[in-house]
Amino acid sequence: MTLRFNMSELNHMIQSAIEAAYRSYPRKLGKSPGMKIARREIRSLAAAETLKMAIWNYRKHLEKEKVEAKFIMHFSTFMSEWTDWLDEQHGAADSFSDRISILDLLEGEENGDEDPS
Repeated sequence: MTLRFNMSELNHMIQSAIEAAYRSYPRKLGKSPGMKIARREIRSLAAAETLKMAIWNYRKHLEKEKVEAKFIMHFSTFMSEWTDWLDEQHGAADSFSDRISILDLLEGEENGDEDPS
């Protein structure tokens, strides 16, 4: 059995899937420009499901990092980089101590200190 949809039905289904993805987005600012990007980039139901996965990954990141609401990207900003969030590790920073160690090493080089290794 083959399912067939006319283009109008398919476009309506894709639009509905994009709207459902937006409803799951944690901050309800930037909808209009974000939806414009979504309509341009999401051309299949599979892509709409992929968008939902990117939003899910972003939400998990926000919860894990305990990001304050005011620092959550507007939907339009998220849509400009949504494919980056398909990687579950996107947004995961190295530990703070690792960053400090790297900064200390770089400062030592600027001051003419030799490499400690």
